[in-house]
Amino acid sequence: HSRAISTYWVIQLLEKLKIESLALFGWEDANSSTLRMIAPHVGNLKMFCTTGCKKLTAKGIVNFINACPKLTVVKFNETGANVDPNGKLDPQIIESIRQQFPNVTENPPGTLLLQ
Repeated sequence: HSRAISTYWVIQLLEKLKIESLALFGWEDANSSTLRMIAPHVGNLKMFCTTGCKKLTAKGIVNFINACPKLTVVKFNETGANVDPNGKLDPQIIESIRQQFPNVTENPPGTLLLQ
């Protein structure tokens, strides 16, 4: 659980460990600016999951995904972009990502399969 994790720590983790998947649960302070700061450091990242980031917006999620061409699976639950009680993301997210990832699907709710 990563409630109070700093963006600096996440960047250091991504740079030094060259990890391919990262899941951060309860990252309450994360917002669209946070994603913009870590995007240049996700070179090896194929799966990214974050839950409990109520400050994340549809625009921030779209910009992050479009800046990370190697990602294949992203999961955003309990964000400002989840539009119904079942956890589905704002439909504009999928349409905005289709240009870079034409096969994007949401399955299960909140999880985007990019390729």
